[in-house]
Amino acid sequence: MEIRIATTPEEKEEVYHLRYQAYVEELGWRPEDVDDANKRLHDAEDETETIYYVMDGEKMVATCRQHFGAGRLDAKTRAKYTLDKFAEFPDEEFGFTYRLVVLPEYRGTTVLIRLLLRVYEDVWKKGLRFSFCYCRPRLINVYERLGFIRYKDNFLVEEQGYMAPMLLVVDDANHLNAVRSPFLRTCRQFKPGTQNAEWFSRTFPGMRECIQMQFLEPEEFLKQWAEALEAPTTTLLHGLIPEQIQRLISEGAVMTVKAGDILLREGEAGHEMFLMLSGMARFTIETPDGSKAFLSSAGTGEVFGEISLVAHTPRTATVQAITDMEVLVITQDFIRRSMKAHPEIAIQMLYNLTVLLGLRLKNTTDRLKGALQESTKMAKALATQSKPRVERPILTPDELIEANQVTIQHVHRPSGGA
Repeated sequence: MEIRIATTPEEKEEVYHLRYQAYVEELGWRPEDVDDANKRLHDAEDETETIYYVMDGEKMVATCRQHFGAGRLDAKTRAKYTLDKFAEFPDEEFGFTYRLVVLPEYRGTTVLIRLLLRVYEDVWKKGLRFSFCYCRPRLINVYERLGFIRYKDNFLVEEQGYMAPMLLVVDDANHLNAVRSPFLRTCRQFKPGTQNAEWFSRTFPGMRECIQMQFLEPEEFLKQWAEALEAPTTTLLHGLIPEQIQRLISEGAVMTVKAGDILLREGEAGHEMFLMLSGMARFTIETPDGSKAFLSSAGTGEVFGEISLVAHTPRTATVQAITDMEVLVITQDFIRRSMKAHPEIAIQMLYNLTVLLGLRLKNTTDRLKGALQESTKMAKALATQSKPRVERPILTPDELIEANQVTIQHVHRPSGGA
């Protein structure tokens, strides 16, 4: 593996095609600057920022773009990262990582770590204090194990979906040591201090707690979330013994979702499912006229997002938090690793998912049958009400006899005096 910086037009073109493959073809994102005709994803910042890429022999397998300094950032981007709270530091001491892509067959390998480690070395050399990025829920665990911290509320990126903002305090050796980050050795080579880490703790109190939760001992995690993990609705974990649950949750990430946040959007690509540890969510779909139709709600112990995780299909509904929620994020990568390392866990969990999907399919079928029956009744009622009345002519007794083929005795003739 070799990590390089793209400087030639040919190198950059290959990067743009790799981005298109990942963001557009795989994830279905539609950035404004996408070039479908040439299958490339490029924007103006590519001309001024540093583009890294990884080569495996003759094949480009990963890339990212690093923005050194915040001087050229627009107001919207500065607000997204809450840079006003960092006003006492010069813009030159900030870094931002964007456009990260790793080919599917290289995910779960050391490629991502190697690429970001190279970026981290350059961040140190350029004297940066803080490095920012944002990621999808399935990557939270990866970034936190590198040393990044979720320092503010999640936000929705229109063309990409629900994102978690992440911050790396570049010289925070104590934190890197606590999470066993691969960045630690490099950090120690540059003689780190403690002032930036202390400032962060004062300015963003409590933000380290969410990452500390990720590194709880499994027994402590189980104790803390006993209500959710033991709830009757927690069908995902049925049949698993405590030791197996410990292995499962150690690979997940706990994410806080604020009331009103849209966690999933109908039609977008998905690579993770969610186990609700607390709170409530609502599920809606878009109707042909563009309005939102309510499907159902879910609470503690329930699972959502499992269809996209298992079937690799777009999200079938939009999920919005009714209250503040905490969810355990479970990824496709974890399922694959479990099938190799812990097949007994994977088999039981996939069986539980099969049961869950079967029950939900039955419920959906029952609702559709009920709706169809109601629709049929209404259609019949409307047909009866709208059927035109035929004005029948008044027949003489002889005409009535002929028309109905009845005998004269069945016809009442008026008396002669009438």
